[in-house]
Amino acid sequence: EIDGVVFLISFACGPDSLISELIMRDMKVVRLPFLEITMDEHSGEAGLLTRVESFVEMVRRKKKKLQLDSKKKETIKT
Repeated sequence: EIDGVVFLISFACGPDSLISELIMRDMKVVRLPFLEITMDEHSGEAGLLTRVESFVEMVRRKKKKLQLDSKKKETIKT
């Protein structure tokens, strides 16, 4: 079971950037959270940490909502 996808790109101008677009489109289709992190020699740690923390929180909330929705469906069936 996959809760989300993190894609790390070493530079925004490399072949990774093209692949990233394809992966992002696929993640939208299957409705999986997607985080793209582009790193280069000028990347700041604080901004990166904030983005990762936000992504993890989003994944947790989505997972919790899916669990609650599943319990509601089970309650309705019984």
